[in-house]
Amino acid sequence: MSGFILNEAQAQQAASVMDNNSLKVQVQEVNLFKGQGIPFLSWKKEIYFVESTAFVNYANILGRFKEKVLSATMNGRILEVSDDGSFNARLEYTGEEKSFILTVTDANNKIYRMQYKVSAANPKAMQTISNSKTNFRWRFSAGAGLTLISYRQQDTATFDQKVITIKAGTIYRAIPEKLDLGLNAFFNLLPLSSNSPVGNKIQYLGINARAGYHLIDAPSSLRVTLNGGFYFNNSYGTVGFANMYGPQISPEFIYVLDNGHSIFSYVKYAYSLSGSKGISLKDNREVAVGAHYSFPVSSKNRLSIGVDLSQLSLSLTDAWATTNTYSLSAGISF
Repeated sequence: MSGFILNEAQAQQAASVMDNNSLKVQVQEVNLFKGQGIPFLSWKKEIYFVESTAFVNYANILGRFKEKVLSATMNGRILEVSDDGSFNARLEYTGEEKSFILTVTDANNKIYRMQYKVSAANPKAMQTISNSKTNFRWRFSAGAGLTLISYRQQDTATFDQKVITIKAGTIYRAIPEKLDLGLNAFFNLLPLSSNSPVGNKIQYLGINARAGYHLIDAPSSLRVTLNGGFYFNNSYGTVGFANMYGPQISPEFIYVLDNGHSIFSYVKYAYSLSGSKGISLKDNREVAVGAHYSFPVSSKNRLSIGVDLSQLSLSLTDAWATTNTYSLSAGISF
């Protein structure tokens, strides 16, 4: 039974950093307060990428005070500063120039103040934010890949098969940056080759529904989501398991790079409720791991390439079977 569920949609949408060739901003001083400024403030980068949630575009502005400060505010709100003087300020960005005022008190109780502006690093491209609806609750994906299926079953000749697998998925951001709802499906569409001595073949349709809770999210570069859900698989080939279903759990890890690209990985455990003999978390289950590399190709679309590995083990009333799958896939989100 080929039980792996492709996680293309999660890989492509989870770190929805905008196109690094278009949507990025820069921070500049505004000479509003004559004779003032914050000489011991340094910005980590000159250019910051714009990220997106269902409701808002934003940039994470990173800076550091080189001297000890007693307090700091941004537009009158307390700015959290770490022991080494670094801070992370999240600014909403709608495509128009945005300003903010930093007020800092140093260790000698001297007050410093300066106004800064955040503006498009390339205004013509940034205009796409203002002129189009870039903040969607829905995210869709489609892709295809090459899958190697290795099938083993009691009293049945073992064989390996290569297939073209297609997949599609959607994610709904129910509570932005907190809770996602997702639905994925795959189908072993086109068998390419098989070494079965009796002509057996495998073609599975799989459907996966999940809810994902964000444990760690922006502005952290590392994002962690815990998913729980339910799966259904059915074989349309000459061998395999029909109408399989059960619960599953899957933590996901995403690391967003400075250039807007992201690395996505996951592990999964799924238990089989159908056709099993007793309760065995070891014998009636699927375990899977995967890793994907995602990068933007426009302000709305991302490409993803990756590998997925899974092993399914089942013990039925009169037989046992195992399936290993190895998949290389690519897809696009929109």
